[in-house]
Amino acid sequence: MLNKFAYLLGKDKQVQMTFVLLLAVFCLTVFLKNVNNVQERLLAQLQTQKNLVLRIPELQKQQVFAPLSDISLSGIIFNIEASVAIINNSIVKAGDQVGPNTKVVSIKSDAVVLNDGVKDFELKLPE
Repeated sequence: MLNKFAYLLGKDKQVQMTFVLLLAVFCLTVFLKNVNNVQERLLAQLQTQKNLVLRIPELQKQQVFAPLSDISLSGIIFNIEASVAIINNSIVKAGDQVGPNTKVVSIKSDAVVLNDGVKDFELKLPE
C-alpha cells in the first residue's frame, strides 16, 4: 500500500499538494499545542510569583528582627582575603549569622555590613 501511495504521490500534482497541505496542518497543530503548553507553564509561574509579591507585606510583618541594641561590634581584623569581626563576643566572617534574621554581608576596616533579611546596615566600631 505504501508503494502505491508513493506512486500516486509522485504522479498526481493535486495529491502532492493535498499531502503537503495536510502535513503542514499537522505540524502547525503540534507546534500550537506545544506553544499552548509552554504558555500555560509560564502563566502558572507568573501567578506563583504574583502571589509571593502580594504576600511581601504580610511576610514582613511576621518577620522578627533582632534589635540593633542586641548586636555589639567589639573588634575587626581586616584582611583583603579573609576579614573577621567580633560581634556579641563571637568571631564571625562574611556569610555568618549573628542573629535569627541577621547575616554578615561584608567586613570593612572600620565597620561590618549586616543584613536583617530586608536591608543592609552598617555596624561601626565604637570610638
